[in-house]
Amino acid sequence: MEHKYKVLMLIGAFVCTNPASASSFLQDTDYLKQLSAEVAKNAAENSANPESSTVSFLKNEVLQKTYRSFETGFSNMFDSADANNELTIEGADSSKPSFTLSTVRALGDGLSDGQFNFFQGSFMAKKNRDTVNLGIGRRFLSDDESWMYGVNAFYDYEIKYGHQRASIGGEMKNAAFEVTANKYVAISGWQKGLNGTQEHALGGYEIEIGGQVPYIPTARIFAKSWQWDGKKGADTKGKTYSLQLAAPVMPNMMLEAGRKDLDNAKDIDFVNVTYKFKLGEIDKVINDAPFISDEAFASTSMKAHLLDKVRRKNQIVVESGFSNSAGGV
Repeated sequence: MEHKYKVLMLIGAFVCTNPASASSFLQDTDYLKQLSAEVAKNAAENSANPESSTVSFLKNEVLQKTYRSFETGFSNMFDSADANNELTIEGADSSKPSFTLSTVRALGDGLSDGQFNFFQGSFMAKKNRDTVNLGIGRRFLSDDESWMYGVNAFYDYEIKYGHQRASIGGEMKNAAFEVTANKYVAISGWQKGLNGTQEHALGGYEIEIGGQVPYIPTARIFAKSWQWDGKKGADTKGKTYSLQLAAPVMPNMMLEAGRKDLDNAKDIDFVNVTYKFKLGEIDKVINDAPFISDEAFASTSMKAHLLDKVRRKNQIVVESGFSNSAGGV
């Protein structure tokens, strides 16, 4: 607990001494007058040890200011016109689902000369496997905006056991068709993992193609081929097939159901639920495409998809003994 207070005090001190933050922190003279009065009152009420009580009072005030700064910063991070925020429940049909909170945000000036830089970050909460993913990328629009191309790089970190991984990826999309490829590289060695067993993050690859279901612009079919390269055990290979559909009655909600076809293990069925949101505008409709269209395939600008989340495997696949866990999705 002592370390927590030290960290918060340091951050609070930074807020007070940083020129940009200090002006906003101290510019309210009414607040300073009120603070001075409260300090004097607190010292009078604790006349036996006024110095100690004043220090304690100011420490608590800095802590409260710091917490409020965190809350404001977190809200601003997600409440932005140039952000796509999602909460995904993976394995929604299982007894042990995982929850992922992610955001995709524009970097710099946003779209400029057909180029768009972005940041994608996420936190996945899963029993014993909480993972942080941080990535940057650049997307390009064709002259007529009908195609979008992109490249990206990510760093993944599993908090409890220290597994680390990096990836590079590429994507090509239009309104009716898309291709995504990711290459993963383990950057951590053997770690003491679950139940004290030795674990190693694995590298691998995945290639996925997707396409719109004819006459249903909010439905897409995906097929993915993937492989994780074993360290001491055999490689793990498989394919994943899924159908993604925006819920007709809840346009902000996306359902994806499918099957993982593993070469040397039992197939796994899965259901994922994703909710897109914007803080302060929870009811804002993000996906307003009609459920049924008169056209077999949509032919719209990809400009509205520049903030789409990169499709990738966020959980780090590890080898424990001679078995791999968290197989490709």
